[in-house]
Amino acid sequence: KRQQVKNFAKVTIAFAVVAVSNLSMARQNLPADWLAAWRDPGVEFRPLQIVHGVPAAQATPEAMEQLKELGLGGIVCNVSFDKYLVSEAHWQTLVTAVEACKQVGLRVWLYDELGYPSGAAGGLVLDKMPQGEALALAYDRSRSDPFVLRPAYEHTHASNNFCAARRYPNLIDEKAVACFIETTHQAYYQRLQPFFGTTIEAVFTDEPSLIAVNIGPLPDSVRTKVRVEDPLDPNVAPLPSVPWVADLPQRYRQRYGEGIMAVRRSLFEGSSDADRRVRRQFWALISELVAERYFGQIQRWAGAHRVASSGHSLWEETPLHHAALEGNGLKALSRIDIPGLDLLTSNPEAVIYTGWMTANLPASAALASGGRRVMTEVSDFSETMAGKPPASVAQMCATAAWQAAFGVTEFTLYYNRSQRSQEEYRRYGAFVGRLNALLRQAQPAPRVLLYLSLIHISEPTRPLYISYAVFCL
Repeated sequence: KRQQVKNFAKVTIAFAVVAVSNLSMARQNLPADWLAAWRDPGVEFRPLQIVHGVPAAQATPEAMEQLKELGLGGIVCNVSFDKYLVSEAHWQTLVTAVEACKQVGLRVWLYDELGYPSGAAGGLVLDKMPQGEALALAYDRSRSDPFVLRPAYEHTHASNNFCAARRYPNLIDEKAVACFIETTHQAYYQRLQPFFGTTIEAVFTDEPSLIAVNIGPLPDSVRTKVRVEDPLDPNVAPLPSVPWVADLPQRYRQRYGEGIMAVRRSLFEGSSDADRRVRRQFWALISELVAERYFGQIQRWAGAHRVASSGHSLWEETPLHHAALEGNGLKALSRIDIPGLDLLTSNPEAVIYTGWMTANLPASAALASGGRRVMTEVSDFSETMAGKPPASVAQMCATAAWQAAFGVTEFTLYYNRSQRSQEEYRRYGAFVGRLNALLRQAQPAPRVLLYLSLIHISEPTRPLYISYAVFCL
């Protein structure tokens, strides 16, 4: 199977590259407007540069024109991380930057968090409603009553990420998510309303998570560099746990006509049919809650404000983790208008391993929802973190080509512009633009949409998962 995937990847990449390189041979048979889009792809086809906090010196038409001349189609931006969401001076800089984008014809997406994971508004959500913190039902066999309901922070992605150790809201708490939207999205709309639906096209959510699972600690070499906003309690033991919310018992009874509290041990152990049924029902409910209360609530807000919702989930490369981190990944991404992925490497061979599956997940969600646009947050992060040279333009283009072959249309970039010449960046921007001129209007027609679901019974010290995979062939 790996060889089949490898062969398929080679064919799709080769097709995209050859098509981009040789289209001029058929120009006499193509419509003039199509050829014009090919020769000079419009901004709608070109990649977006991620810019966290536009510097005041760059919030000018002249600076934005320079970005456009680099081959970019726009920016993904946010108000400055300094005094996040509370500095009117920084808000004014952002307004000026978006106005400059409008003047030169660049597109704008809004990034919705102080770093990641999205949902915390840089800590402001829990400042406003501490009761909205993420919860976990943990299981401690050493206790006479093994069930421990506790905040989900230590040993989770909230405390083990490259951005900051910061307590995190509960994505299945409807009020906590509403507070996040009011604090973040509504604040952007209040100041940038005239640009919504025109210059501003989408809002971008980054790696939201249920936070109730231990994904492993950061390496010491990384941990020492991560700022700690909320101290960690060393006495909190790593325990098997599942996500929880105050009204979950009520919702479980409404959904299944029975209580969860009397059978909650089945969430952590047991192999009988009854144990498996409890796990299936519990995770199906969790999937519905996170899809509706987080992704769905943002999607409804975005639609009401004339923009699309976009973004990607956490650890989409590993299907085993999807259930514990976002419930049903396909269901969650289907509640995003432009579902996406995070590709941390620009090694084209990544497609052979997890890349093809990672891209197929949001592509499948788009197809299932009747959409076409698929986003990638792409970079050479893995290479630079390992001390390797930045990805070459050839590698960047090949990585773009295989993603486009799997359905990606929106390229948001974490590439460091200062590590490449202007000519190299222009070549890359033109390449992505031509890929989209060729492929974006094409409608994928997969022969198979396979959805595989199974129960994984864990060891006593590890969480439980439902895992699944989606394949479009």
